[in-house]
Amino acid sequence: MAMVLVISRPVDAHVDYILPKIQETGCSVHRLFLEDFPAKEHIELLIDQNGLSGTITTEINEHELQKITSVW
Repeated sequence: MAMVLVISRPVDAHVDYILPKIQETGCSVHRLFLEDFPAKEHIELLIDQNGLSGTITTEINEHELQKITSVW
């Protein structure tokens, strides 16, 4: 399943409007609040001969970077 990483602030009317539309397409969405990084969300990135890998870890979830197909 495709995933869209949305980087925003907690109060962002544009994102609040567009998120349901993205989800209607069947994509999953992870909303990364700038205020939460790096205190509540962590990004681990590894680049080696096999390419790029890593995770975004929150207090509740973990998302593989390889599944992110778009950033908004």
